Amino acid sequence: MTTISCPTCQIPNRPTAQFCVRCGARLGGVTGRLPANTLLQNRYIIVKTIGGGGMGAVYVATDTQQHGKKWAVKEMSMAQLPPQDIPQAIRDFQHEAELLARLRHPNLPHAQTPFEQNKRWYFVMEYVEGENLLERMNTRGAVFSEHEALEIAKQLCDVLEYLHTQTPPIIFRDLKPANIMLEPNGRIKLIDFGIARFFKPGKTSDTINMGSPDYAALEQFGSGQTDARSDVHAFGATLYHLLVGNPPPKANERALDPKLLIPVQRVNRNVSTRTSNAIDKALAVHPNQRYQSIRELRAALVPTLPANHPITQSPKLAPAQPYKTQPAPTPKIKSSEIETNLNALMIMDLSFLAVKILRKRSATLEIRNKAQTPLNGQVRALVSWLHVPQGNFNIPPGGIAKINLQIDESKYPMTQLIAEPLEIVWS
Repeated sequence: MTTISCPTCQIPNRPTAQFCVRCGARLGGVTGRLPANTLLQNRYIIVKTIGGGGMGAVYVATDTQQHGKKWAVKEMSMAQLPPQDIPQAIRDFQHEAELLARLRHPNLPHAQTPFEQNKRWYFVMEYVEGENLLERMNTRGAVFSEHEALEIAKQLCDVLEYLHTQTPPIIFRDLKPANIMLEPNGRIKLIDFGIARFFKPGKTSDTINMGSPDYAALEQFGSGQTDARSDVHAFGATLYHLLVGNPPPKANERALDPKLLIPVQRVNRNVSTRTSNAIDKALAVHPNQRYQSIRELRAALVPTLPANHPITQSPKLAPAQPYKTQPAPTPKIKSSEIETNLNALMIMDLSFLAVKILRKRSATLEIRNKAQTPLNGQVRALVSWLHVPQGNFNIPPGGIAKINLQIDESKYPMTQLIAEPLEIVWS
């Protein structure tokens, strides 16, 4: 019997089901299932699915009106949205397409007007050959050299300065290696404008706080409105990742302990003091302590240099640092010694859907000790809506601790979270 998998819990359901039998997630809007040779708008022929996630899918298609030219077709998913949120989701999807359609820059993919077909929303955009920076780093198993990172940085400065000087300014808000495509000719393209927003002077906070936790500025965690300085922070976090091999500690963690940030040069000795210091300043927790514009950041990263300066010469690259062996703060507990169900909890029990829609009131965190010695520690709540009645644990080798978590639905925020709700502290 043919089944469809729930996008939230992956449980198979009847093909005619509208909601998941296990978690209640909406199934009607599941994306990524257009078969090859599907015709959209009597023009675009679907070739295959090339990407996707909980919020949509991306296909590659050929254009019957332009001699088989390739396009990327983005399909919107409504699978995880309650009915009352669907109109706003459609408006946001249209906003992304219309925003890209009116922008013209060599580092941005061109897009066309969104359209609806068979009760699904789509928009067609330029197909970008290549791979994103995260894929490139993983493929070759090494970080980027300073020269390579600065060549990328120059292009990022160009496109972000273009966005920030629009009227009104456009704040990208989700700059990270996975959202930067690198074409075979070395040109980069910013992708995924799903949460880009216009800067509105006078506002003290954003209506919706979004971003990727490892790169998001502190104000994106709900403490203020995003502006150009938020993109400066994500720029710094992106360069940090390219040069070190992993993103910096999250901004909300560094706000509590600034010593968590290890300067790039201490991890990768091939990076100059100038570049390392520029990244440190871009990553400042408080917006007023960062560079106040992309122009300032550009001047710090790529100043006017003589022709014989190493950074301006055709590169004689130092050997790339192995990606999997970058020095990092030594944790007290090795990741191989513990196993938790935290990721599943975030998806199934502590998610917006589970708490707000399904009225979840409790969850269980499991910690498995895979080491040869006992593990001692404490689970602490980091948010007001989560309570840990008994967080202390002492787990013998091979044992499991089950920590009860209580959820206060009345305090759960009305928007999706990007902050971690709890922490595990080892003693």
